[in-house]
Amino acid sequence: MTETGLRSGDTDYSPRFTAATISSRATEGLRGLCILFAFLLAGEGMISLLHLPFPGSVIGMLLLTVALRIGIVRPEWIRLTARTLLFFLPLLFVPLCVILFHPPVATVSALLRYGVLGLLGTLILLLGTPLCLFLLFSFALGRREARRSGKPE
Repeated sequence: MTETGLRSGDTDYSPRFTAATISSRATEGLRGLCILFAFLLAGEGMISLLHLPFPGSVIGMLLLTVALRIGIVRPEWIRLTARTLLFFLPLLFVPLCVILFHPPVATVSALLRYGVLGLLGTLILLLGTPLCLFLLFSFALGRREARRSGKPE
């Protein structure tokens, strides 16, 4: 028997996501996001105080790089947030590709139509993604509770 109570050939079918791991990952992600925003604000502050001809976000990332190199910020503090942001980075290039590969829209009605569709699509993504995640996690946690209580699924 191992620490989990399984014999050496058994398979562990318990879900990877429990309430504790979800809470822990959410806290870890928020901590990383706060650190990134703190360095962004520090960069913006330096730009406004010193009147440098650079974007504040670039200065903030340089400050973050220095903080990582000298050990003020540990990489594991921002790892989850950085991976999540990098995962969604290609979505930021979609509007640029659409603009580059499609001719400009000439009429006001077409601009209005595309604006409404863009706003509608954004709202669907912003509202639909958390709803889907909530349903997915609720289903997984419900199945786990049912397994624990011995009820059939």
